[in-house]
Amino acid sequence: MKIYKYWIIGSLIFLVALPLEAQKVSMLDGSNDMSFTPGYGVITTRKAQKEATIGSVYWHEEWFLGNILTKDAKLVEKINLRYDIFNNQLEVKMEDGIRLLYGNEVKSFEYEDAAKENHVFVNALDFEVENSSTRLNTFFEILARGQRYALFSHQKLEFQEAGYVSALDVGSKSDKINKKETLYLLTAKDAPLKVVKKNKKDFLGLFSEQESAKIINFVETNHLSYAKREDIIKMMNFLNTIE
Repeated sequence: MKIYKYWIIGSLIFLVALPLEAQKVSMLDGSNDMSFTPGYGVITTRKAQKEATIGSVYWHEEWFLGNILTKDAKLVEKINLRYDIFNNQLEVKMEDGIRLLYGNEVKSFEYEDAAKENHVFVNALDFEVENSSTRLNTFFEILARGQRYALFSHQKLEFQEAGYVSALDVGSKSDKINKKETLYLLTAKDAPLKVVKKNKKDFLGLFSEQESAKIINFVETNHLSYAKREDIIKMMNFLNTIE
């Protein structure tokens, strides 16, 4: 597995391997070669999520083996990690406990899940969002990438408290954490991200007439839907093959 650093050259979008000058740091032996302070922290105590809570603050609840590229060009390879969306931080499992890497100290990270699918994330602070005066303090997962476009996923947490009324025996007894996804399209260097809406009119409006015609033909030929996330990923991968 390779860690990727995000580079944009002209209108072309590339994910390239980390430059050789980056400092590689091994943490497999549980050593503190990373030097987690200042800017890093050690978890000594942590407020546990209620057992009755449905949902999770993590992108994936499980621990997966992955790589991390920090803002100061340190590459941490083959380490167990998971991403806490709510606190915007990576949890890193070491022999002497769980340590934190705060989101603003991380450039990108990736891991391979149990199904052998690779997940690559980039810091959202590196990107502007169209019609927004602030940048998102979180990470985007890259769903599709190529020489023309990149498609990002942003997960926002929504919390719903238990609303059980014992006298009437109605409502949920559990707090809920729901994830709401927004898709963003990156079109060129320094261009703000565009929100991808899951309907034909708005989706096609993101592209030129020539590209839209090709998308329509691709969708009809392959029986795809503009409302389905996985089909949108297929459309973006298709667009990135067009010369």
